Amino acid sequence: MNWLNGSALELGAVKVSWVALASALAILVVGLVVTSRLTRRIKGKNPTGPGAAWRASLSQIVGYVLRLTIIVAALEAAGVELGNLLAASAVVAVGVGIALQKVAENFVSGIILVAERSIREGDIIEFDGRIAKVRRMGWRATVAQTLDDEELIVPNSLLTQAAVKNLTLSEPIYRLRVGVGVSYTADVAVVDAALFKAAESMEWREQDRPPFVSLTGFGDSSVNFEVGVWTRDVWGVKRGQSLLRRAIWRELKAANVAIPFPQLDVHLSAPLPPPPAASP
Repeated sequence: MNWLNGSALELGAVKVSWVALASALAILVVGLVVTSRLTRRIKGKNPTGPGAAWRASLSQIVGYVLRLTIIVAALEAAGVELGNLLAASAVVAVGVGIALQKVAENFVSGIILVAERSIREGDIIEFDGRIAKVRRMGWRATVAQTLDDEELIVPNSLLTQAAVKNLTLSEPIYRLRVGVGVSYTADVAVVDAALFKAAESMEWREQDRPPFVSLTGFGDSSVNFEVGVWTRDVWGVKRGQSLLRRAIWRELKAANVAIPFPQLDVHLSAPLPPPPAASP
């Protein structure tokens, strides 16, 4: 049995016996299993129920603290003094520190997100011109699902340093917009009435907030309008835009208002020379 007290691992002046190594591994395995079960219990089974956001944030904070504590306890059980270990691996630590700079930045950003709760699991956010739903917030990155069911792995530092719209932070309501151009020969009052009628026909819109129609500019081939309605179905924005465009198309056709296509007028300042005479 003397071999149990022999050195299983040597790192400079640090020597770890087989018994100490087994104890450290036992603490590590048991601690991580208990931590995993505890965090799942805190988080609960219903991710959308009352208090779900608080439970998710609390489970992440508890997980961070317990895992760090378990790692330190395992090292101490192995007989490793952290001061000696850091001194022995100072050169390696410099290289690893440089390589893990971004990882550490994302980790700290994740802690900030959990503490501030400005972005939570289940929130719908908009960044880089894309709308996505937050599915899971991890140590280094956040997993989000786009409207096309694509899963994005977003570094946490991007969510804390860039401008991010949280469409469901305080109230899950969104102003859906659709642009349309009409002919310059159209009557503006007729166009306004047709667009308002199309917007008001959307049964899924928020009834206590009236739609709006605005003239946004004069294009090369059309007078441009924007139609907007409020909706609480933020995730169904594409379907809502499609339904609103169809209604706009119907109402403009019923009002005999043309939607022009791009065209280009060419004006000649001098008549063209006659074509050359055909040779006999």
